[in-house]
Amino acid sequence: MFLVRSIIICLLFTLEAHGQHSTPTKVNTVNKTKSIVLGVIEFPPLVIKDKDANRCYGDGVESASRLLAHMGYRVLVECLPPARLFQLVGSGEVDATINVRGTSSLDNKVHFVDIPFDFLSLVMITNKEKANEKSVAAIRGYDYLGLRHALLEDGYTFFDMATSSEAIHLFEIGRTSALVTYEGPYNYYIQQFGATVPQTVVTRRRDIPTFLAISNHSKYHQQLVTDLKVLTKTIHEKTLKEHVKYSQKTLN
Repeated sequence: MFLVRSIIICLLFTLEAHGQHSTPTKVNTVNKTKSIVLGVIEFPPLVIKDKDANRCYGDGVESASRLLAHMGYRVLVECLPPARLFQLVGSGEVDATINVRGTSSLDNKVHFVDIPFDFLSLVMITNKEKANEKSVAAIRGYDYLGLRHALLEDGYTFFDMATSSEAIHLFEIGRTSALVTYEGPYNYYIQQFGATVPQTVVTRRRDIPTFLAISNHSKYHQQLVTDLKVLTKTIHEKTLKEHVKYSQKTLN
């Protein structure tokens, strides 16, 4: 009887000790039931749209999803046109997205995380054979950090498309004399389909950061903002995307 009692006491002590060592893992377990929507816009190669499966994938999608999942959230990715995304961010139906500061469609709708998610190059590409014309292909709803306004003031006519790929295509088939785009999507398009405009020149360039943005109307707004502030205090990399890349073993 004494032996049995001793074994039971030992087992209870072992379970208690194990529970003490497991306590830190419970911090994120609470959030596992919390599903958030990460809304993204087609932006290859960071965000590539699979039209057959009606989903988006890419380095940007995977990095953001992995980061949020590591914080304990179940991430649902929605691939949306810009105008629709901005609307859903405003209503809180999309909890988080990735965009640049200064996007007027997101004014007063989001909280931007302090550390950049990644860095982008904004370029204006001109068809040399149409250098005297003033027509430009662009994405509907994008003001390109004031570049749209500056070009309108300079007399340019905008032909707005739903996605970066559609805007690039419009320029490549010769419908406009210029294109405002980010360098990543443009290079990806050319690699996939080739260039049809024989001579082009980059007439403007701006290197800008893009950020993870949390909807002000998300039901998890405060917790997401707090969790990300805690996380960013421990990050030494220049961007969140770099942090995910160099911390893959931890974040998997």
